[in-house]
Amino acid sequence: MKQAKLLSCQQVEINLPRDDMYVTMTIPRVPAFLVKEFAEKVAKPYYTGGISEAIKDLMWQAVQTQKLEAR
Repeated sequence: MKQAKLLSCQQVEINLPRDDMYVTMTIPRVPAFLVKEFAEKVAKPYYTGGISEAIKDLMWQAVQTQKLEAR
């Protein structure tokens, strides 16, 4: 079965309220050792929700940093 290609955020301007829609992401070509280290050294000790919670938090931090730098 062929996987549908989603449009990138830059291709479509969508104004959705937060928490309106969730996505499942596939990030290709991430080395297994990096995922393992991230889980052991970042997600497990600091995020009770695991890798997903850690990635969401790091994404929010990156967005907030960009907003501050854009000022």
